[in-house]
This record gives sequence, C-alpha cells and structure tokens, in this order.
Amino acid sequence: MHSTVTNMRKEDVWIIETDESLTGSVPSGTLIADSDRQTFVYLVDRGDTYGYVHFPVSMWGSLLQAVEEDAPIGWKDGDEWIELERLKEELDMMLVNIEGNGNYGETFTSLVEKQFHSYIEQLNDQL
Repeated sequence: MHSTVTNMRKEDVWIIETDESLTGSVPSGTLIADSDRQTFVYLVDRGDTYGYVHFPVSMWGSLLQAVEEDAPIGWKDGDEWIELERLKEELDMMLVNIEGNGNYGETFTSLVEKQFHSYIEQLNDQL
C-alpha cells in the first residue's frame, strides 16, 4: 500500500488526510526518503507487509510547522487514531543527513535544503 498525504490540518493535534485508508495500520517509527518521488515516507506495519505513507513536497510546509510545534501527527478516522510515532525524531535525523549529501540526488537535496533551511540550521546548532 502506497498512500499519499493529501492534506494536513491542525486541531488539538496535526491530522493527516490520505488518499487510502490507514485503518488497522501500526506505526513503525521509521521514516525513509524516496528521492525519485521526492517524498518523505513513513512506514506503517500492515501485518504481513509494510505500508508507505508519502509526504510529498506540497505537504512539507505543514509538516515543518507541525514538527516545529513538536505536536503529535497522526491519521484519524472516526474513533481510530494512529499517531505517527517518532516522526519528528526521524525527520530531524534525516534532514541533517540529507543536507549537502548528493546520495539523495541533486533535485531532492536542493528541495529539502530550500524548504527546511532554517530548521536544519537550528538542528545543526543543537549538535
């Protein structure tokens, strides 16, 4: 299952909306990059396989706002709430790793550096 985040909205927490249901998914606490699709991808356990929740470039502004607020981020449908555990920590590590790293491809690296520039500087100052 490849699901794309189509919207993020702030209520008491940040809620993602996706083009496919995440019902029954278990958060993995793992974030990877898909530089070909230019997305950050949060992995969810679907029992016998992993599901992939893609955060495309169009969602990076909201994602940045949510991590800067250190607010919970998750998917909600009715009473079901799936928090994307460790998303902030994983993103922080990934951003520091991507900065200046050609292994992710010039286009993806440039997009990340542009969108997250000031946040990456803050992370580097903490190291």
